[in-house]
Amino acid sequence: MSIDPATLRGTWSFPTTVWFGAGKISMLARACKTLEISRPLLVTDPALAALPMVTDAIAANEADGIATTLFSDIKPNPISANVRDGVAALKAAGTGSLPTRRCRPSPFPPPPARGPRPGARRWC
Repeated sequence: MSIDPATLRGTWSFPTTVWFGAGKISMLARACKTLEISRPLLVTDPALAALPMVTDAIAANEADGIATTLFSDIKPNPISANVRDGVAALKAAGTGSLPTRRCRPSPFPPPPARGPRPGARRWC
């Protein structure tokens, strides 16, 4: 039995929604709208940035009224300077901040009350 990668598609949502498969890049504008992202910063490497998949996705976003900025000044294994440059690009694009998730009620019962652990983070 052989598997054709062109037919592999899927969407799952634990803990973060992941859309994968052939043609899913065409759903980028829908994903931005779902997450209420109106000015995304698309980050990719320089080689991928020049491919039609990326340029077409940006054009499709623009056609849907989503101003998309491309940042591709990164190395294959990003260094701290690439992160700083990416943050600067994010601010320059007028995005203002990184998207955040709204907290949803957990399907699991809460842990026993013990108070917050020192240094504990709330993941939402």
